[in-house]
Amino acid sequence: MERSRFWLSIILSALIIAGLNVANAQPGPMEPGEGRPEMGMGMDRPGPGPGPDEMMENRERMERRGKFPGQNNPEMEKFRKQRNAVSAIAEAHKELAKVYEEQKKIDEAAAELKKILTLFEANPLENKENWPDEKPFMVMKKMIPIYHEIGRLYLINNRLEDAEKIMLEGIAKFEKDEPHAASKLILALSDMYRKNNKLDKAEEMLKKVIEINQKALKEK
Repeated sequence: MERSRFWLSIILSALIIAGLNVANAQPGPMEPGEGRPEMGMGMDRPGPGPGPDEMMENRERMERRGKFPGQNNPEMEKFRKQRNAVSAIAEAHKELAKVYEEQKKIDEAAAELKKILTLFEANPLENKENWPDEKPFMVMKKMIPIYHEIGRLYLINNRLEDAEKIMLEGIAKFEKDEPHAASKLILALSDMYRKNNKLDKAEEMLKKVIEINQKALKEK
C-alpha cells in the first residue's frame, strides 16, 4: 500500500512538472517588431535608393497605372518617344565605334562617339520642366563615360594630345554647373598625365579637383 502511494506521488509530480513546462513554452503576446516583422518594421523597409534608370522606369510604370500626372499627356508622350529615340541612336553610334576600333580605325571610332555627345547636347531633353532630373541623369550616366571612352581610344595610339583635348573639352563644359561630373574627368586626365610621366600636370589636375569642389562647398 505504501509502495503504491509512493509511485502515485511520483507520477503526479511528473505530470505537474510536464504541465508547467508546456505552459512556459507557449508564446505570450508579441510586441510590435518582436518575433515577426511588422509592416513598417522590416518587411516594407526600403533598401538602397533606385538608380536613375530605375527611377525613369518607375515613373513610366506609374503613368500607365494612372498614378502620375503625366498620364495621357501628349507632350509627355512625345518627350518619351524622343528620349527612346535618342537612346537608340546613341546605342547605334556606340556599337559602330566598337566596330571601327576592332578595325583599328581610331579616328572613325572617336567620331562616332562624338556624335553621341552632339546628339545629347542638341536634343531638348535637358530643358523639359516636367522631367527636372533628366539633365543630371544625362550628364552623369551618359555623357561623362563618352568623354572617357574617346580619351581611351586616342591613348591606344599614344595620342596624348588628342586625349587631353577631348577631356579638357568635357571639363570646361561641366566645371561650372556640375563640379562633380567635371571632377571625374579631371581625375581621369590626371591619371593620363601620371602614366605618361607628366607629373607636374597630374599634380595641377589634382589640385584643380580640390579647388572646384571647395567652391561647391562654400555655395549657399
